[in-house]
Amino acid sequence: MYTFDDNSGFYLKSDALRKPAQFKGSSSFGMRGEVRGVLWNADGSLAQDTGWNSNLILDNMATLMDESNPSWYSWCTIGSSTLAPAITQTSIQSFLASQGSGSNPMPYVDYPRPPTAPNWERYSIRKWRFDAGEGTGNVNEFTLGTTTGGANACVRHVFPATIPKGATQVLDVFYRFYLYPDLVPRTGTVMINGVSYDWETSFYKLDIYNFSLFTYMGFNSTSSQFKVYDGVKGGPTTNPTGNVAQSATLSFVSQGSWTRTMRYTAALDECNTASGRISVITTALQTYHRPQIEVLDTATRTQGFPKDNTEEMTVDWTLTWGRYP
Repeated sequence: MYTFDDNSGFYLKSDALRKPAQFKGSSSFGMRGEVRGVLWNADGSLAQDTGWNSNLILDNMATLMDESNPSWYSWCTIGSSTLAPAITQTSIQSFLASQGSGSNPMPYVDYPRPPTAPNWERYSIRKWRFDAGEGTGNVNEFTLGTTTGGANACVRHVFPATIPKGATQVLDVFYRFYLYPDLVPRTGTVMINGVSYDWETSFYKLDIYNFSLFTYMGFNSTSSQFKVYDGVKGGPTTNPTGNVAQSATLSFVSQGSWTRTMRYTAALDECNTASGRISVITTALQTYHRPQIEVLDTATRTQGFPKDNTEEMTVDWTLTWGRYP
């Protein structure tokens, strides 16, 4: 676990539970954002550069994760208010102008962390431009949200110094979004039909993380993928190996405040690999969030536990998200 400056981070935690064996593990990742305003004169010369500033991620963003497509960065809005950001705010305080879409000059990049750090940090940058005549006035605040006009905001920031945008000047607003997948595996032991197995939970194929992650982070979509393998677990840039099987049925079991549980049920003829064993259980939530569980026979260190057309398997996958203390 790790803490972000200015309470700007959220984490996601994924728990998997197999019944009746009841093994449970977890993995998590965090996120934070930074905003930068660059003001240009009519002749193209630089008028002001705020540098990168940590912004506040609002509670509204976490609430929107219950939706199928929150599109939290669809609209960038600037305003003139100097009211301090608060996690309960949901909109710009004094509207000047909004810009939709935005360009993406840097889709994503691996940003180095110290070699001893247990996390892999990635970031992506998106840009919005307010042309001459747009948003003229004293720019003090910034939001990203789902609608024009600064409503339904997901992040908000007040710049440390006013950006006095003249009628002929151009303002570029950059947003840098960081993801911190936790690379520390969680481990344990479980008995399945009298046999001891070691399990480990982690993430796989992390190099697909980019700025689009939370565009499609809504957790009520039925496009979540459930797969099992009979090979070895995936790594930070690789998928699990071996024969793959899926066809489990997804149903939402429960939904609470900033939490969701999904139940996958593999019938007798489903999720049966060619070898008759399951060593890795995965789910790809909206393609981007990829937790996995690897299972090894404790005594022999062979891969997986048996499942064939005489057994049904149920997996409950619970996601919770909230603000770091």
